Amino acid sequence: MELETQIQKCIDQFLTLKEDNEIIREIGKVIAALNAKDMSEWLGEDLSRAATKLSILLINLGQYASECRMRYNQTYTFRKFKTSQMYMEAQGSQGDRKALADQQTNELYNVEVFENFKSESIHTLYKDIERLVSVIQSRLKMLLSERYQENLQV
Repeated sequence: MELETQIQKCIDQFLTLKEDNEIIREIGKVIAALNAKDMSEWLGEDLSRAATKLSILLINLGQYASECRMRYNQTYTFRKFKTSQMYMEAQGSQGDRKALADQQTNELYNVEVFENFKSESIHTLYKDIERLVSVIQSRLKMLLSERYQENLQV
């Protein structure tokens, strides 16, 4: 399978995963709600609710990210073991057996590539949401500071 096809397959599988994953869908809803308004229109209450919701989702996303990393590690280890076993069995045999080992190794590698892609994507999403929560908290502090300054001037 050529590289572009393999990459596109991973992307397609991940997009399907995103649609099927409740945590990622909920994160998307919060982000869509934030994007629906200009930043200057965000009220402190809305930002506080968004930060709280995202923080709760971040806990669940962290657990999911750990599970994805574990699955990737398992597929990597299994592929290494199975590849070694298949080539040892194919050693000294006819070309058909080696060709079959090559094909099965390639299939196992494709699974491993997808699991790694998924794990890395979820980890990146986790880091992005962490930064978003931090930005929201900074905006809340700025709004609080502005309110405090307004009260001093009155």
